[in-house]
Amino acid sequence: MQHRFSLPSQAISAQAQPLQSQAIAIPQSSHSPWHKTLEFALAVATGTAIACLALMPKASALEALELNYGSMFKLDLPLSELETFAKTGKASDNLQLLLDVSKTKPAMAQQLLSKEMAVDSALAKRMLDSYLGEVLLKEMGSVVKPEAGREPWKDIRTAMVTASTDQKLSAIEVLNAYGPAKLSINGEKAMAIFGRMMSDFGDIQKLLGVKSLEDVTGALCPPKR
Repeated sequence: MQHRFSLPSQAISAQAQPLQSQAIAIPQSSHSPWHKTLEFALAVATGTAIACLALMPKASALEALELNYGSMFKLDLPLSELETFAKTGKASDNLQLLLDVSKTKPAMAQQLLSKEMAVDSALAKRMLDSYLGEVLLKEMGSVVKPEAGREPWKDIRTAMVTASTDQKLSAIEVLNAYGPAKLSINGEKAMAIFGRMMSDFGDIQKLLGVKSLEDVTGALCPPKR
């Protein structure tokens, strides 16, 4: 038997037994530009999520995120509520419920959404076009429930390229640039992939002997002559 709880703009389904939630551990990133890029990119994918720039027309842009944590928790969150939270730190009832269930500190979530990184748009595009970039994008896309006829990793790539055109990048503006109207995310899987990607990149750095995004991109896709 299921119970439904009413919220201002959302009905949330839950099984009768108490909700078993786990704290979402967000790994600490290093100060390298590449680690900051990974932190940002996955924040987008998870809707936390990791997630400022040239926005796509609202008629075809993202309107809401559907967040799933296991089989017992599902929440539709309008993008407008995330935008307000990113700007003001004030969480809607729905968003506050998500923060409580995931045991995520509001200040951390706001920072993940709103923090801007200075980027070279041409360099970012080269990185995303590289083999490693495609691997990372497909990892991010694997936490997204695809719409018919679409490949999520390509939509993520397009949003990130669009969002970097003014040489800055933040999660909330990448979400604004995301094409499909709805983004359905598996939150548990997203956080697991985030942790694994951070660990994997540390191994890649040691293997290649690189420390920055510029070093990685230069090694993978040198400028054409």
